[in-house]
Amino acid sequence: MTQVELFNTRNPIHAIILDKDNCEIKTLERFGILIEFSKLLADHFGFEPEKIKDCIRKAHAEIRFHDSVGLLHDITKELHGAFDRRDNADIILNKLQCDIATEWAGATEYYPGIIPALRHWQKKGTLVITHTDCEAIPFISNVYHAARDAILNGDIQRNRCAISFYDAVSCTRGLLPANDTPRERVDYIEYYAQTYGVPHKFIDKFLRHKNFIIKDGDYKPSPDSTAELLKQFDVDPAKTLYIGDSDKDGIEAHKLKIDFAWAAYGADLPEDLIAFCKEVASKNYGYGLKSIDETLKNEQVPVAVQLNDSSHLIRDLGQHYSFERHPLKAQGSRR
Repeated sequence: MTQVELFNTRNPIHAIILDKDNCEIKTLERFGILIEFSKLLADHFGFEPEKIKDCIRKAHAEIRFHDSVGLLHDITKELHGAFDRRDNADIILNKLQCDIATEWAGATEYYPGIIPALRHWQKKGTLVITHTDCEAIPFISNVYHAARDAILNGDIQRNRCAISFYDAVSCTRGLLPANDTPRERVDYIEYYAQTYGVPHKFIDKFLRHKNFIIKDGDYKPSPDSTAELLKQFDVDPAKTLYIGDSDKDGIEAHKLKIDFAWAAYGADLPEDLIAFCKEVASKNYGYGLKSIDETLKNEQVPVAVQLNDSSHLIRDLGQHYSFERHPLKAQGSRR
């Protein structure tokens, strides 16, 4: 087969639906920090590890997955009696709070190969829609810290470059007040700005992105909601590729009749981390390659491409797909 023939056999893709957590940005791997953090709390205050895990399990998903300092606050509130009896408890907790905030932000980074892939799709004019269970403000915070890491690595020059990669973002509201007053919104944003060092301008710029979509309780798999999203942006499912790490991503893609590329690299986690996730995180999700692979097979989800190394994302996808300009972007406009 000639090179021209090979090119012509590749499926044309006009739009990418891209998951964020554990596909684009490392988030679940940060749970390793929680493991060490739990040990420190147990050592300093004499808690049984199971008590700390109980507190983590009870926390709101936004706090459990994206707000380590808020999680520390929840734990101290739940176990306040034991902290009150400990000398210098406030000093110890303040230090832990500062340390975990720094480590949490520092561990938030893009997977290798993601920035080149985003640049490639941007250059080709392929529509990139990030669809995530992540809540609005934590999403922005995670992008900021991942972008800061990318700047240090020389992958991008400015934080705002990260915003330009997204044609649309669909996320959930989380703890952002639904009927918020201006003061409530400012207080909520101020917390993330102060705790994790995310500039107000970066948060405001993302919130003003005309295609930043926030929906209440829109957790995956949510094919009806995603179908509305595709319709809104004139996306043909036959010319769309869904890239995600979880079984929920695969199930959603399958119900929408969209090709699914499994970002298996995001599920390739150490055994101790998988065990910890199973103990404290949502029971609705699978953790680790084996669990997700089993669910995909049980749900009869066809995997068009299995991506085992994010560094080779474009190369591996390019064997099956040609990324082309979406008609909406060809017109030089965005909805």
